[in-house]
Amino acid sequence: MQFKKTMLLCLTLLLTFSLMVGCARNQNQQPNQQENNNQNEQPQQPPQNNQETNLEDGIYTDKGEQDERGWTPIITIIVRDGKMDNVFYDEIDEEGEDLKSFDAEYAINMKEKSGELPYTAGRKLADSLKATGNPDQVDNISGATGTSESFKNLAQEALEKNPKPLGETFPDGIYKAESEEDERGYKSLAAIVINEGKVSTIEYDEYHEQNNSFKTEDEEYAKNMKEKSGVTPEEAVENLISQLREKEDPKDVDDVAGATGTSNGFKDLMTKVFSYIKK
Repeated sequence: MQFKKTMLLCLTLLLTFSLMVGCARNQNQQPNQQENNNQNEQPQQPPQNNQETNLEDGIYTDKGEQDERGWTPIITIIVRDGKMDNVFYDEIDEEGEDLKSFDAEYAINMKEKSGELPYTAGRKLADSLKATGNPDQVDNISGATGTSESFKNLAQEALEKNPKPLGETFPDGIYKAESEEDERGYKSLAAIVINEGKVSTIEYDEYHEQNNSFKTEDEEYAKNMKEKSGVTPEEAVENLISQLREKEDPKDVDDVAGATGTSNGFKDLMTKVFSYIKK
């Protein structure tokens, strides 16, 4: 009898010990299993600087909503070989004729207040988008927060649309070019807007950084040029734009007498702009 009790006690102790070891083993395994599960369930990180590799080649363009001052943002993104090759941005007035970058009064005031021009702000944002490939990763431009936010939102919307094929003649959108500063400190700026397959806006001017002035709006410069050559910068540019609108090819535009430099600058930049829209 005593022997049976002793055996029963031993079996009970052995069973209890086995259960304790099993529980301890499970407790040791659970954290590792949970860790492995967590590793397997980690969310995918968004691609960095690779959004453009997923883009279909073509021309992406979009217009935003008109703001309270009558400006409507417009953007064009050209994608080649899956990468953003060119990005152009500006804002057009409610008449659909003039671009903010070429509104001399607005641009000069903005430069004085914020240190930035609409044109340069747009270019910096465009360069940032090409570098990152992702509108969400584009940094705001100091002094142009509203423009920056408008640019990023519109870029995202444009990239969600179906692109127009490359090589199409006069694809809708905005297309721009700029030169290096010349020996007198002037930088030439050019832009064209295509709407429904037709040229709707042509802009050209020359900007002087140090003087914060546009050549077509510089009264003193215009007076001196008029006395020497018989034509002002504004008159010369109006003549050149009129010719280009009619002939639709910069190579067919004739020089304006007394404004050879302006004529050459205009045709050189417009040739570059037209390389995007006319094949």
